[in-house]
This record gives sequence, structure tokens and C-alpha cells, in this order.
Amino acid sequence: MLELFPEYAGGEQEEGMRQVLQGRRMMRQDMPFHSSQGYFESYFVPLASPEGHISGALVHIRDVTERVRLAEEATALKLRQQQEVLAAILTTQEEERKRIAEALHNGVGQLLYAAKLNLENRSGTGQNREAALSLIDEGIKATRTISHELTRASSKTSA
Repeated sequence: MLELFPEYAGGEQEEGMRQVLQGRRMMRQDMPFHSSQGYFESYFVPLASPEGHISGALVHIRDVTERVRLAEEATALKLRQQQEVLAAILTTQEEERKRIAEALHNGVGQLLYAAKLNLENRSGTGQNREAALSLIDEGIKATRTISHELTRASSKTSA
């Protein structure tokens, strides 16, 4: 075999041939062609005389370039799909963060700011105090609502 393919001398193919001549069957998969683009697989079967002496080997070489190319394409497609899913997840997470930030700013933030202003304005102490407490209660409810929305959203994404 090495006379036909001298470029494989000293490599795995030569070592494989030595092992076959010692009586071992071998198979090499997806080996690159040295002389061209592509891949092959080879099967080595020892040829024995009726007495059991190894007199040579039968070698079957098959071009598997197309199979390797299709496997690489499938791997690349799977990677692209995973990247698309990851991008969609990241986009969804970013949209959710923006929604939460807006809810906090427009809801809780404004309620707490109004409560602060009412507490700072002490001219009508009893009335302002009740208004401030009411605004703080609304802030607490808004915080709970946002918390429940987050819990609901996270349970949907983990399901």
C-alpha cells in the first residue's frame, strides 16, 4: 500500500499496516487525503493462510468527503441555530429589563418621590401625613406587582 501511497509512509497508515500484518483488523475513519481536498476511511483485514500465517492484507479505501462535509454543515447549522436562540433570549431579557426599569421609574419611583414631597411639606401635618402614607402604600403595592410579574415571567422562561 505504501508503494501506491508513499505520502502515508511514517504515519498512521503505515503503523496501521504493521498492526494488520501482525493479525489485527483495523479501521481508520475520516482521514484527510494528502494529495487533494477530502477524506477517506480505510479498512484493513489481514489475509491469513490456512495455517494461520499472515501473508498480506486486504485494504478497502472509501471516499467519505461528502459525509464529512455534510456532518460539518450540520454542525455549523446547529451552531447557527443555537446562536439565534441565544440572541432571541438575550433580546427578550433586555426587553424585560427595560420594561422593569420603566415600571420602577414610572410607578414606584414617582410614588415614593410624591411621598417624599408630602413629608417635606409639613404645613398641614395630619393631612400631608395621611397622603404620604397612602402614597407609600401604593408604592408597596406597585413593588409587589412588579415582583409578581418578575416571578411569573421567570417561571414562564424556565418552563
